[in-house]
Amino acid sequence: MTNLLTSILKKKIIIKLINTIMKNGKKTKAENIIFNLIKLLKKKNKNPIKFLIQALNNAKPLLVLRIKKKRKITKIIPTPISIKKQINYGIKNLITITKKNNKKNFTLSLIEEILKLYNNTGDVIEYKKKIYTIANDNKLLTRFNKKIN
Repeated sequence: MTNLLTSILKKKIIIKLINTIMKNGKKTKAENIIFNLIKLLKKKNKNPIKFLIQALNNAKPLLVLRIKKKRKITKIIPTPISIKKQINYGIKNLITITKKNNKKNFTLSLIEEILKLYNNTGDVIEYKKKIYTIANDNKLLTRFNKKIN
């Protein structure tokens, strides 16, 4: 691996992204996907790390929907989450939506989704808006939320 990759791997967000992409313990494949992603972003923009971090900041949700069942009634309770969990959920949503929409090479579809995220468009943003509308419909149930993570 090159010097660029070792300096990039020091970032915790990049490491989390690699670990989320990784399947069946094949970390080198996940690292190669991220390395190709950074190379292609470098061709398009000046600083791929800032670009990637801004896209992930646009992807992270501020709250999560928790399901609480009591007898036969199911309540959807919107719960605010910490910044660390926001980043984790943002990365997880990005990877799962990219895997669902994988029409061609995973790296290229991931780049397209990150470019859309940087511009606040795309499937991840629509998923985030859908969560917010459900949370807005159930905002009266926030009183049932006892602990905030």
